Amino acid sequence: MMLIQSGHVMHFVFGLDTGWDPQRRDDGSIPFKDIVRRHRSHVAMGVLSLVAGLSISPSLVAWMSPTILGLILAIFLSWAPAFEASASPAPRRSLADSGRANDATRRRACQFFGRGTGPP
Repeated sequence: MMLIQSGHVMHFVFGLDTGWDPQRRDDGSIPFKDIVRRHRSHVAMGVLSLVAGLSISPSLVAWMSPTILGLILAIFLSWAPAFEASASPAPRRSLADSGRANDATRRRACQFFGRGTGPP
């Protein structure tokens, strides 16, 4: 994400097109070739960091491994969530979702702590 944002800043500073595309009105999916085009520089940076780190010190690679792995897997990490969401017939609920689905849990917690029955 930092590389993408830094690229946008550099485009702005040098007066280049920032790549602001019009809003998409279809299903919101992104073609795989666009994902590859977007993240190929990140993968290259990850491979370059791996090679440079190995030439300096293997312990440096171990210390930087979360960053290097994220960069090398950038294409997959960007594509997989979108692919899984489009393949799923039912929408997924996140942990931050609130509403009636959590009422039973709140009710049990209120009963456990002796505060009545909780929400209606």
